Amino acid sequence: MKVRELGEGEPEHAIMYCVHGNEPCGKLAVERLLHEGLDFQKPVKLVFANEKAFKQGVSETEEDLNRAWNSETLDTHEAKLARKIKEEIKGMKVLDLHSSFSHPEAFGLKPSKKGSYDNEITSLGVRHSVDISSVYDDQIEGVDRIAVECGYTRSQKAIENAYNIAKNFLKNNGILDGESQKTEVERYRIYDKVDGSNFQFLGKNFQKVEEGERYAIQAEEQSLEAEESFYPVLMSTTGYDDMIGFKAKKITNEAMD
Repeated sequence: MKVRELGEGEPEHAIMYCVHGNEPCGKLAVERLLHEGLDFQKPVKLVFANEKAFKQGVSETEEDLNRAWNSETLDTHEAKLARKIKEEIKGMKVLDLHSSFSHPEAFGLKPSKKGSYDNEITSLGVRHSVDISSVYDDQIEGVDRIAVECGYTRSQKAIENAYNIAKNFLKNNGILDGESQKTEVERYRIYDKVDGSNFQFLGKNFQKVEEGERYAIQAEEQSLEAEESFYPVLMSTTGYDDMIGFKAKKITNEAMD
């Protein structure tokens, strides 16, 4: 982990990146921001999370750091790292930058029912927002976290998206001068995951799969057909070893809570 503070005073905001070491878009976006010599009106903390995994070019060295936030006793690299990072960002509003193998454009991932995520996500320039809190308990106690998937892993587009999202976050919180990019956001809630390996995903994320439609096929010609209509989220052919991705429902603003 590397931590850098910009601006004067005690920071209340942070940008975190490389929680997964093979997702470099946040690091490259932050480096671009630093090279611009921007005038920071308020202090901000920059957290290069899993430096060891980044140097090895892997997602994690022993376990997923995103699954280790609430581990108080495990002795893995990621569990020990999680405890250190939690101390660094305790009490802060944190933008957490990621990328995936599922979708070319950026979208938000709501990791918890708590915090300012729902309001903040409309100021980051993304079109889709996904509540994943019912599937994974990624809440970092005492931290107001806004997670964003910035695009395809190791793509130039993901770097560009991460840069724009980071800049919007800084503007929206008064750290940089200027107006952030307000957008109308379509919201989804994950309710199930689809297990399986060596499947080719046939659909597109955020495009509805109708009941009875085939959406994945295996080399042995085994196929998966939708038992009910759903929206695929984080579904891909190569993103996971043991699952294809997640099923989600589209929700209205009235049904968010």
